[in-house]
Amino acid sequence: MTVSRRDDQGATTVLVALLLSGVMVGLLALGSTTGNLVWERRQLQNSADATSLKLAQTCALKLSDCDAGAAAASLEALGDLNANDASQALDGAGRSDTVLGQCGRVPGAPNMPLCDSGNPSMPAADIADLRQCPPQPTWLQGNAIKYVETYTRSESADGPFVRFLFADGQTAVHSCARAAWGVPTNAAVLPFTLSDCEWDDATNSGTVYGVETALPLKYKDKTYCGGVVGRDYDGGFGWLLHGSGMCEVEVDKNSWVEGDQGMGKGTDCMHLLPVGATILIPIFDCYSQTKVLPCVTSDKPHGVYHIKAYGAFTITGYKLPSKTETSGVGSTAMSRCSSDFANGKHCLFGKFVKALVQEAEIDPDPTAEDFGAQVVKVAG
Repeated sequence: MTVSRRDDQGATTVLVALLLSGVMVGLLALGSTTGNLVWERRQLQNSADATSLKLAQTCALKLSDCDAGAAAASLEALGDLNANDASQALDGAGRSDTVLGQCGRVPGAPNMPLCDSGNPSMPAADIADLRQCPPQPTWLQGNAIKYVETYTRSESADGPFVRFLFADGQTAVHSCARAAWGVPTNAAVLPFTLSDCEWDDATNSGTVYGVETALPLKYKDKTYCGGVVGRDYDGGFGWLLHGSGMCEVEVDKNSWVEGDQGMGKGTDCMHLLPVGATILIPIFDCYSQTKVLPCVTSDKPHGVYHIKAYGAFTITGYKLPSKTETSGVGSTAMSRCSSDFANGKHCLFGKFVKALVQEAEIDPDPTAEDFGAQVVKVAG
């Protein structure tokens, strides 16, 4: 039997069609698997970002809670919320520098091992290795800024082409994120300041937070703050220079800030003092006419404060020249305002607390004092 050219062409067409169908099916399968991997990685990176920020916030607010074992359950739950299939997990497998996929540079933490990325004897991670955190940013290298890393993985990306895509045979998608924290070096604040000796007195030098106190608008009582250092200048009531209705000022640490003389200078900013609000207060260590440190007790009074740090203060009430709200203020704080200060009896009532600050930079100085306010930010 003789096969005609026409019949031969038809057979070739069928063969080519079959081959192309197989290739297309394979490509579609590969494309689908790759797409799934990309989608998984995106979700997993969200989980890593969320867990690292949450762990950093926990560590920043209370060092004793910076425990990788104790934090694992809440971090796992948070990570699941950031994955559609809720199948991600903290990834500690094969990582000698982590506990349950967590590590950091946190001196004094009860159970937080040093990350390889913070060990100068270890090589920096390869930026192409998506199972590792990227190299540390310049501002985090070689200093004492605290940070944590969390490693996460997902088992739901397995598929017929995964081993082809991953030369090491991995069948899960991995990710890592890093978050750092420290005291702020700048901040937008209410135009009001108080002295470091007031803060020391109210917090027992930073050992006690959350106890209600009274902050006088004029701190001149030598029982607490003697001499020029640490008290308000003559005619000053703690208010910083600001335009009418301009109730937020940018203040840098270690800068000199002009005071605004007069008892009622903060009247225009009363709407920013609601009961229950937590405000950031710049804390000064002295004032000076010459703007030269150290301030000395013989310096002439002048309305320029030297800003040392920032404290966080939750308001429970106020007793000011133009407005009073003391219905929720305790008797101890009320008595302190009424009898302890020679200041016209004008006070803010509230509690110094540990609190997180938004949109500020972390102070790179390892000796910077902690007055309760902390900045947390993504760190690569």
